[in-house]
Amino acid sequence: MTDTGSGGPGVGAAGALRGDRRGVSEVLGFVLVFGLVLSSVGIVYVAGQQGLQDARDFERVNNAERAFDVLADNVDDVARDSAPSRATELKLADAGLSVDEPTVVNVTAAHPTTAAKSMTTEYEVSPLVYEADGGSQVVYSNGAVLRSEREGAVVTRQPDLVLDDGDADEMRTDRAIIPVVATRPARDAGTNVAGSTTVLVRTERATERVFVTERDETEPYHLYLNVTTPRTDAWERYLEDATPNADDCSVDGDTVECDVEGVERVYVTVVEIDVSIE
Repeated sequence: MTDTGSGGPGVGAAGALRGDRRGVSEVLGFVLVFGLVLSSVGIVYVAGQQGLQDARDFERVNNAERAFDVLADNVDDVARDSAPSRATELKLADAGLSVDEPTVVNVTAAHPTTAAKSMTTEYEVSPLVYEADGGSQVVYSNGAVLRSEREGAVVTRQPDLVLDDGDADEMRTDRAIIPVVATRPARDAGTNVAGSTTVLVRTERATERVFVTERDETEPYHLYLNVTTPRTDAWERYLEDATPNADDCSVDGDTVECDVEGVERVYVTVVEIDVSIE
């Protein structure tokens, strides 16, 4: 007699099915865990790579800032010490260097009663701009070095603006000395380069002019100093600090406007310097 009880082939098939399901679940679990591990590794890798790139870019901009300090010293040799020319070597790493669109410096010394004693002079200054691949900039403009990031710009090396021997309580200043280093593109010379290379920035003295008002202690001048620039935030902060007797430094559009009362004499020195990139 043949045994057809409950422990027959039907039970074996069900057990095999449960085994297959358990095997599929284990494989699926392994795939999910493995995928999660790969995703985590990928995220860490991408974040790490971005962090390394950001650190590399930051250091490159730091190096450019130090190089621009040297450039500024060399330009000072030409502008103040009458050196005929200077050359500064700069290393570019995935960056650009160019002579940019000019900013405008306007100086007006207004005499309160005698128009003939008043003086106005205005010059264009073409900044030299280093721009990193990430958009950060280092700028040489009118004796100053500025650093520009997404958050804004700051003056890292100050120009030689002088307001001295004044009396802050009486809002008086004995003299104002305003140097204008009017860099400009040299004729028929290179003014921009990009990539990873070493360049030579040549600065050559072109002309010099000096504008001086008569000294007037009884009726001092009202000095207006305006700088038209795309970096108004940095120039406004600098001029506020540099002109302690200033009535007001404000921004109107792309122009920083500063007023200084009680200046007995105003000197404006303008040195035009030709800039070429080789």
